Amino acid sequence: MKIKFKQYLQAGYPALYVHTLEPDRAEKELAAEAKEVDCRCYSWDLIRGVRPLNGAELNEQVPRDAVSTLEWLARGNENKVLFAWNFHQSLAVMNVIQAIQNNLDNWKSGGKTLVSLSSRLQIPLELDRTFTVLDFDLPDRERLSSILSDVAESAKLPMPNDTGALLDAASGLTNFEAENAFALSAIHPQPFSWEVVSSQKAQMVKKNACIEIFYGKEGFDTIGGLENLKAFSLKIGLSPLARGILLLGLQGCGKSHFAKALGAQLGIPTLALDFGKVFTSLVGESEERMRRALAVADAMAPCVLFIDELDKGLAGADGAVLDGGVSKHLLGTFLTWLNDVRHEAV
Repeated sequence: MKIKFKQYLQAGYPALYVHTLEPDRAEKELAAEAKEVDCRCYSWDLIRGVRPLNGAELNEQVPRDAVSTLEWLARGNENKVLFAWNFHQSLAVMNVIQAIQNNLDNWKSGGKTLVSLSSRLQIPLELDRTFTVLDFDLPDRERLSSILSDVAESAKLPMPNDTGALLDAASGLTNFEAENAFALSAIHPQPFSWEVVSSQKAQMVKKNACIEIFYGKEGFDTIGGLENLKAFSLKIGLSPLARGILLLGLQGCGKSHFAKALGAQLGIPTLALDFGKVFTSLVGESEERMRRALAVADAMAPCVLFIDELDKGLAGADGAVLDGGVSKHLLGTFLTWLNDVRHEAV
């Protein structure tokens, strides 16, 4: 059972870390929950400083720096929630870490809660047990349908007949991205084309250096023979219980072409994950790149995720290569995702 944000406030949690790509939507929806339990809500960022939300009042001038803001949060008798934007950047400063540790007990006893709104999950070791991490989900189909309806009304166009394909194409986009993609598709010669929305979603793949995207047009008719493999792959690709296909063969025998043809045959994009670009020299960065790549695959679903030379990419997972255990961590992350994934990624 998913615990609601307001329940954390009622339980007196002093520090919450909301992992989100949409701080504006997260702040608005979470502040509405906080108001239900009689909490006064405030917003903070480095440029605008502290601002009241939902009818709250600010009776004093608060300095914009993070340390002064944290000290301000502890003052007063009312229950307060402070939504701090991009706070993972401030958490890298030792003064901020110390200010949180110094005020933690006062926040808890006084009904005060610091809520970090951050796109990156980056918590220093000193505060690892202090923050409770919450994931703020991207818009669901109901929310995307509402955005599509608003765009259609604004463009004075009727709702498209095949809304399912449009919503599938927009799955994984933020509110802002979905609204832009729907607006672009509305002015297309064929209004509300799912291909336009899908092409905009492909932008997130272009921003990820580890993944390339292929929209193939050459299906299984370009591959001679292998009828049993084709039939089995199509069965796997259309099954919600399947977890993937492992192709073994010599270099140049057509494994890569088969993966791309499978995507074309199913009418979905093929994502190619390059393990060589996942590994970096920075501690923890390889694991972060892997998580981002798998998150993109989730957002692009339904899709075919093609991982070439998997054995070479994870060659150090058995301890034969001294890489500090990075290969083992990547393998664990990948297997966990493969087991838990609920999206339609082959």
